Amino acid sequence: MQPTGAGFEGRTSKTSKHRKMIQGSSSSAELLSVVRRSIDQCCIDASVFGAALQRCGQGRWWSALSKVRKLQMHANISLFSVEGSIYSNALMRSIRDSSGDGIVTTRQKQLVSLGREVWHEVLGHAEIRTPFLNSALRLCSAAADREGLIFGEEMWLWAKQAGLKFDRTSYASFGLLLEVNGLCERVDSLLVSSGSPWPPDCVDLSAVVNAAGELRDWGRADQLWQTLTGKYKVVAHTLAYSAFAKAQLLSGRLVAASRCIDEMLDAGLDLVDPALAVLRVQASLVLFHASLAQPCSRRLDEAFRNGESIIQGASASFKYDWRQIRRVQSRLRQHPSSVRLHDVLIGWNLARSDMAKWDNYCAGSAYLAGR
Repeated sequence: MQPTGAGFEGRTSKTSKHRKMIQGSSSSAELLSVVRRSIDQCCIDASVFGAALQRCGQGRWWSALSKVRKLQMHANISLFSVEGSIYSNALMRSIRDSSGDGIVTTRQKQLVSLGREVWHEVLGHAEIRTPFLNSALRLCSAAADREGLIFGEEMWLWAKQAGLKFDRTSYASFGLLLEVNGLCERVDSLLVSSGSPWPPDCVDLSAVVNAAGELRDWGRADQLWQTLTGKYKVVAHTLAYSAFAKAQLLSGRLVAASRCIDEMLDAGLDLVDPALAVLRVQASLVLFHASLAQPCSRRLDEAFRNGESIIQGASASFKYDWRQIRRVQSRLRQHPSSVRLHDVLIGWNLARSDMAKWDNYCAGSAYLAGR
């Protein structure tokens, strides 16, 4: 958020105390109590609601986020671009469950309608600023549906006609929206356009590769990786390697996913991301199940050893998956005939991968040959 103080749209110095209390709320109930008290004391402005919306996003408090919006509209306070951007970001964070791992689809389906609502609210009385456009475009990407693409293109066209100044993030956000919707040629054109100040960075690399992975287009993910790290000299960081490995895993390319993690380690990057540590043991477990070969068994043991300390400080969901994989590993070694492919698809990503649609292969049947 902007620093506390007067001089910003929708912000007055007298609400500083209330913003601070809201930002310090440890629960959604406490936050709503502070907001209601602020309203009762007539110590309210757009920035107070902006602080509340931001805190809801940080806590992924979807229900409270909706209630804050209703309180804001009932109080007849309109949001400005800053708060519109905050709200868009809060919506994107809050579509995930409390662990932050899985997406709640009933929430995701509401993104576009809620995004449209706040866009037109701000447009109706205040100046649309570039950061708000960028956040709104990212919201459309998070929606991952046709309505998101339509709304995003509408905003992009409006911004062009209105003469809004695009920055690097604007092009990156619009490019991601196109990639999420499988419009690969338009993304490639945007990258090479002479009027596009979009030198992609490692964050963009992670985002577009992840988008291709979500579409189960491992070939596109590979093309993006080679283009951005080659032609555009983007230096991949851990999250980029994680996105690339996940893109391969979702398409059932376990050898490629495992190789990607090896390349990351060979590049001198540390395995510090719990999601990547889990992905590594997931891939290693399936590879061992498919072959029952001792080298694969040893590789699984190594993946557990290297990730153990990382998982100790991870969220409960990562720890749960880790324990489940351990149990299946033990079963697989003691009674391999009792473990089928679908038994080793542990965790959200494997459960929604292409492998979930495969035949329920028995252990050691070499079902990954040629994949």
